[in-house]
Amino acid sequence: MKQNSEPRPPLVSVVVITYNQQGCVVETLDSIARQSWPEVEIVVADDRSTDRTLDVVREWGRAHPDVRLTVVASEVNTGISANLNRGVRASRGGWIKPIAGDDLLVPRAVERYMDYCTTHRVEACVSRLEFFGTDSALIEFKKKHYERFHRYYKTRTLPQRQRLILRECLIPMPGMFISRALWDIIGGIDERFPFGEEWPTYISILERGYDLPMFDDRLVRYRCSGGTMGASTGTLMDRRVFDDQIRTYRMLRRPRLLARRMYCDVFDQEIVYFASGLLYRPTHRRFWRTVRWALIHANPMTYINRVRHAK
Repeated sequence: MKQNSEPRPPLVSVVVITYNQQGCVVETLDSIARQSWPEVEIVVADDRSTDRTLDVVREWGRAHPDVRLTVVASEVNTGISANLNRGVRASRGGWIKPIAGDDLLVPRAVERYMDYCTTHRVEACVSRLEFFGTDSALIEFKKKHYERFHRYYKTRTLPQRQRLILRECLIPMPGMFISRALWDIIGGIDERFPFGEEWPTYISILERGYDLPMFDDRLVRYRCSGGTMGASTGTLMDRRVFDDQIRTYRMLRRPRLLARRMYCDVFDQEIVYFASGLLYRPTHRRFWRTVRWALIHANPMTYINRVRHAK
């Protein structure tokens, strides 16, 4: 009997990170189970949910015995970075697709990620997002800023991207797709930043000389709601995310900016973070919003950055 010599396609691990998402995690799991790629496993890493998220996931698994499903339940709440690392450690695939428990993969998303990485011979890539949900103001805000950054970033060379990522980061982690080989090289997500996983990860990838291209396909549907961790409409984001951004700046970005003699960008970031921090003061918030607006608009780098992005 002639044996089939066709190699099996690589296993892709879709790592779903959850926290109190009992109402939408089934949609996420369904979107993964419907993928066209023949070799997919699902790993759900739960960060000590206090609702029925784990029960819902396990019930879904019993109803879909043909799906390779692994559930990793933490006994303590540790934050996004450690939760994602736990999920990846429990996975077996040669490629990793992280996704939150309230977001969705579009049809054929995994196949299109694999096609892109194979065709372009890259170890990681980032797709665009399709924003949806009940918060129309947040959707428009994210569309505007992510689309602007995408247009600017995708035309830059690797050295230019290495400089750009020190100034600004709107590369969406929900759109990332990465090989296990590269994941192991960077050591996973830096757990010093529990709720600010994106900036340290991308700096680590680019500094090691690996490119991180963004391509035009919208392969992830990103849910926008008032409870979204990174939600911001130009006023407040989750305080834990903001605090991690400050730590990332002080520990990772500022030393690198100074080493590259990017002094104007250091000046810009000092003003931006000081001004944005005013919004978290417990009283007289309208006054502090006005002060922040004045500081941002008095900052000459605000206008220099607009010119940069227009190029």
